[in-house]
Amino acid sequence: GATLAYVKQATPVYSASSKVVVGQGQTLFAPGLSVDYVAVTSTIRSLLQSNIVAEDTIRRLGLHITPNSLLGNLSVSALPDGAVIDVSYADTNEARAVQVLSTIGSIFTRLMSTTLTAKARTTGQQAVQPVSAAVFDPAHADPGLVSPHTSRSLAIAVILGLVAGILLA
Repeated sequence: GATLAYVKQATPVYSASSKVVVGQGQTLFAPGLSVDYVAVTSTIRSLLQSNIVAEDTIRRLGLHITPNSLLGNLSVSALPDGAVIDVSYADTNEARAVQVLSTIGSIFTRLMSTTLTAKARTTGQQAVQPVSAAVFDPAHADPGLVSPHTSRSLAIAVILGLVAGILLA
């Protein structure tokens, strides 16, 4: 009963997902290059979770949250040997989750193309194309709720209730 009351009172949380592809210039990394994908994707993950991206997203959408709060709801992961980064954002409003993640992707890819290209030109590295990032899978709502998980919570409560009853008996 307490679990059911908690689940009914809990604020629903939704998530949106997107995929970002990391490459070189306008293409993926050339097969002949020995690319340290771990270092590249780690760097890209750190840049995606930067205050610059968060502050620009907040400003552009007129959100009333702090950059730390936005980044706390942002999840960024990648496989060690791949050039694809999975990005997700959790929010109490499904449409806002998609909008925030879409804006993050837009801001991030613009910053990657303008900032890294400009730095490559100023350092005279025009022969080597800079690392680039592009949104491959646009932001979309994930099916279902992130939390609360009503059926799972109730199943666990029933099992724990039975175990406690048996132990007391």
